[in-house]
Amino acid sequence: MKTLYLVRHAKSSWSNSSLADYDRPLNERGKRDVITMGKRLKERGVMPSLILSSAAKRTTKTAKALAKGMAYDNEIRFKKNLYHSSILDNLKELEKVGEAYESIMLVGHNPTTSEFCDYLTGNLFHFPTCAIAEISLEIDSWDEITKGIGTLVFYDYPKNQ
Repeated sequence: MKTLYLVRHAKSSWSNSSLADYDRPLNERGKRDVITMGKRLKERGVMPSLILSSAAKRTTKTAKALAKGMAYDNEIRFKKNLYHSSILDNLKELEKVGEAYESIMLVGHNPTTSEFCDYLTGNLFHFPTCAIAEISLEIDSWDEITKGIGTLVFYDYPKNQ
């Protein structure tokens, strides 16, 4: 059995219009929200084997802050192809990691994060910024993922109190 955590990056800043979308940082709310969500993950005992993240600035900051909040000290892989990715791109990245990792946190962008959750579970969720879903997968290897194979374990977001 494998576990996948889908995360949409925290709220990003639009204050500098000269920055490319890829380079937008987190805004103040995003920085607060990611600390909140890191604490919630730690309280739930979440500790992925690996974190995969889009290499965009807002996702790298989100991944690093969540890792800090969970006291995660394993590898974080930043992937350029997870920026503006598709469900197929996400599946390919998961297939590459092999069987050694039992749980993976995938930090990305919408609409793909929402669409990937729907693909895996059949549950259509809107992922506000810094939303997180835990999905249980009845598989032995990441390359066995198919549509509808996942079971939603939890879904949380900063304003969910």
